Amino acid sequence: MKDIVVIGAGAIGMASAFRLAKEGHNVTIVDPVAPGSQASSHNAGWVVPTMSEPVPAPGVLTKAMKWLWKKDSPLYISPSTDWRFYTFLLRMLQHTSSKHYAAGTETLIQLSKETFSTFDEFVDEGVDVDLDFATMRTLFKDTSGMDARLDELAHFAENFPGLSYRRMDDAELRAFQPKLSEDVQGGIESRGDAHLDPAKFTAALHKACQEAGVEFVASRAWLRDRGSGKARVIVDGSFIDPDYVVVAAGAWTGEVVKQLGQNISLQTGKGYGFDFPVEQGWLTDTLYMTDAKVVATPMGDHVRVAGTMGFSGIDESLNQVRAGGILKGVQSFFPDWPVNEFDLEPWQGMRPMTPDGLPHIGALQKFPNVVVATGHAMQGISLAPRTAQLVAGVIAGETMPDWMGKIHPERFTWLG
Repeated sequence: MKDIVVIGAGAIGMASAFRLAKEGHNVTIVDPVAPGSQASSHNAGWVVPTMSEPVPAPGVLTKAMKWLWKKDSPLYISPSTDWRFYTFLLRMLQHTSSKHYAAGTETLIQLSKETFSTFDEFVDEGVDVDLDFATMRTLFKDTSGMDARLDELAHFAENFPGLSYRRMDDAELRAFQPKLSEDVQGGIESRGDAHLDPAKFTAALHKACQEAGVEFVASRAWLRDRGSGKARVIVDGSFIDPDYVVVAAGAWTGEVVKQLGQNISLQTGKGYGFDFPVEQGWLTDTLYMTDAKVVATPMGDHVRVAGTMGFSGIDESLNQVRAGGILKGVQSFFPDWPVNEFDLEPWQGMRPMTPDGLPHIGALQKFPNVVVATGHAMQGISLAPRTAQLVAGVIAGETMPDWMGKIHPERFTWLG
């Protein structure tokens, strides 16, 4: 049995803590905020192996340049005085090549192949996971985008046997949703992915962790070098010398490991969303409105719409104009949806982003008792149980797959 401190009580941190506790370790989670209260509960709740694609994609720069000057665009970049921010953006630009994108996709496919089997393991261990394998519909105003997505799905179908998909013709689209904008030119109907309510999922993880004996400490953790290549944790002035530290602090992970003099390439991408009450005749299906970069997820008595990606550093403020861009995006697909009749406040969540769109999972070279697990972008919920499996494997000293080197948290440090 090992003593393990997990820094971060989001989906990744709690999933890792739960798995480690079930393997017999003594686990403590440290986080100054309530478990699951930040980005882990403020997201679309999609569990989508068939969207295992890096954020830096070919053509994204062209789209970004069109959007940058719009205050309510799906993508925005705020100026920064930190040179590392621009180094990050340059590295991200380099990874928009077709070669990098294809290689990143293959790595994410390997990472995602056990998505549902690891969720099943959590269910078997008592985590109340309520996955909904509903039909997903992806809507397009640009048919070239639809053709590209069909090609991607054909490749994903070779790796995910449960995936099925088909093109929807115009008559099917109008029958499915008569109030759809005339600008929508095509759609794809697919099955094989799932969604859940992330707030309920993180609450279930919290409960399961407590039942497994995980201790929660509502405080901030500090890391210090205690010598011999090991890190010490300081909590409320007390020193803890655990066997391992798992840093799964989401967008704050880079700041945590910096306390040891270590750097990982990580920036924050802020997303927004609204929760609408279910209204007869309106959005009650799982949708991806591609051109607006907005998704809709049914969650019982409400429908969640989410989108935008803002690179602005760690900033928890709400920008009403940016959030309002989501509503404009929905109305561009559903012009008659009375989005402005609801007096709703948006929520925001900060996604940890990496330059190549791949997560950071692995032990630091100088401090091998520090295991980093972050950088999942919009797939933190989707990959939480799988990441927990890998974190436990690293701590157990298991032989890890070769592709793990491609998601090592210090891979950009090696490049200089």
